[in-house]
Amino acid sequence: MMIEHKDLQYGRKTLSVDINVDKKTASVRFGTREPGWLFRRKPGETTIIFQQAELILQSKVQQLDYPIQLLFDTANSQLKLWARDKKDLLGFDSIEPNDLNAYRITILKTYYP
Repeated sequence: MMIEHKDLQYGRKTLSVDINVDKKTASVRFGTREPGWLFRRKPGETTIIFQQAELILQSKVQQLDYPIQLLFDTANSQLKLWARDKKDLLGFDSIEPNDLNAYRITILKTYYP
């Protein structure tokens, strides 16, 4: 099984990208850099770092010439709000469940060559 991994950082936000080339899937994990006094928060950092990950994913689907499906979930209240707010901008295929009070949500997006 071949998994490609990339770590991204922007402001206080971190993002790990894993692409499973064999299964044609990808996942991301958001995090926060510490200590906070060393890494200042920047406006729009969640969206900007996710867009950096998208460049990696789009490049990979062009290289492989087949779609890759990104699937990630979160129980973080701020990330849940972010995902719903940026759904159209970032082209998420779905966010489930649709219940605003759901403890955890799953986000799906497919990247095409």
